[in-house]
Amino acid sequence: MKRYKISVNDEYFQDISEEVYSSDIRDNGWYSYPKQMNKLIFGGSPKVIEGNINLKSYIDKILSAQSEGYLDIGELKIEVAE
Repeated sequence: MKRYKISVNDEYFQDISEEVYSSDIRDNGWYSYPKQMNKLIFGGSPKVIEGNINLKSYIDKILSAQSEGYLDIGELKIEVAE
């Protein structure tokens, strides 16, 4: 199984926090609805993500944070972990 590391703006993605922020979510539909999303932690040692399905899940969380204005992505890198 492949293993990956994600970095955003030259900071490694570490994990998902228990702390939340409020957001209006739009799930590719016409209407948005309020939801709380967990904050993302960057910096320090990277989280090693195992498998393509888990990788997609974390990328979706990062892109959702970008679309909600919580995160400003200048550069998104995915590396194969050793």
